[in-house]
Amino acid sequence: MFMLTWSLALGAALLGQPGHAEQPVPADPAAEARLLGNIHQVVREAKRSGEGYFSAEGSRLIYQAEGEENNPFYQIYVRDLPDGTPRRLSPGMGKTSCAWLHPDGKRALFSSTHEDPATPQEQEKELARRAAGQSRRYRFEYDPAFEIYVVDLEKGDLTNVTKTRGYDAEGSFSPDGKSICFSSNRHAYAENARRGAAEAPGGGAGVLQRALHDGGRWR
Repeated sequence: MFMLTWSLALGAALLGQPGHAEQPVPADPAAEARLLGNIHQVVREAKRSGEGYFSAEGSRLIYQAEGEENNPFYQIYVRDLPDGTPRRLSPGMGKTSCAWLHPDGKRALFSSTHEDPATPQEQEKELARRAAGQSRRYRFEYDPAFEIYVVDLEKGDLTNVTKTRGYDAEGSFSPDGKSICFSSNRHAYAENARRGAAEAPGGGAGVLQRALHDGGRWR
């Protein structure tokens, strides 16, 4: 409680300083060098990339990037380190996020909206917006069409392991590879379906619930 109160007080004091919000903190290469060393940029070919995670043995990287000509949204790629050729794991349609490599190195998981019927329209709308020169800051959307898929890295076969309306993402395998831990707000959509939106103020949007998937059983 003390730390929270102190942090809030400090934030309020800083915000109260004239012009504080308008003055960006200048970069300090010397300060960065004290914390980071031997920096190597891995992804260069994409417009934007992020959410990169190492494989268990550290030889590969799985990440999301904007790399498809006809799709403005992130797709999932994997590559050998330090400078391997990227290979797309997701279908190339819709939005994707939150990828993770299985400890056995033969599978991966990620979240995707590619089975959403509205996907083509969403892509065309975003492409048109960008073509018109309309820009906006990055923001993450808790799209209820997000489902978690496990992909066989050799065959490319996809398996939907959530199959429930609501945001299902931010997944990772357990260290032994037997379970998946992820975030979901599916309970909000289930309540709305039963009781109606009027009885569920706010619809529960953005409320995340932790769950485990293990052999088809939910806990």
